[in-house]
Amino acid sequence: MFLYPTSWSVRKWKLPKVGTQSESKDWEFEIGEPPKSFNPNSDLLVESSLNPIFIKQDSKDAFVWRIRQLPHPKEVYQLSIKDDGTAIVVRTSNKKYYKMFDVPEMARLRLRLDAKNLSWDYAHNTLIIRYLKPTEIIQQEEAERQERSKLFKNAMTLA
Repeated sequence: MFLYPTSWSVRKWKLPKVGTQSESKDWEFEIGEPPKSFNPNSDLLVESSLNPIFIKQDSKDAFVWRIRQLPHPKEVYQLSIKDDGTAIVVRTSNKKYYKMFDVPEMARLRLRLDAKNLSWDYAHNTLIIRYLKPTEIIQQEEAERQERSKLFKNAMTLA
């Protein structure tokens, strides 16, 4: 499995402004995680460093999510697809952890998730979830990659 280098492992979107409010929207991180910062002068609380950490990564053939700091044994985890095919559900049989998350790339193309493309593994207190990308997503990403390559080449010739 090839994961993109760390410098490429963040994809974020800024949602368009709604209405006439001039306030800027926050970035929505699709891949990677926002940088953590804590200012002891203004912040009163900080989240525990023992909480599970949910990170989305990407490879050429699959979407990959890692949930770190999950201390339960492998036999406890259950993964499924939501009934309407729009989200992946992670739960434990001992009811200590529950997470439901969608795949924005699939939602943009109005594709449903299929349980046969979902796989997972557990090692070193980390749950690794893989969902194989459909050919439509792979083709779209290849077209976007080629477009970025063209733009980069054009920018280099102008410089």
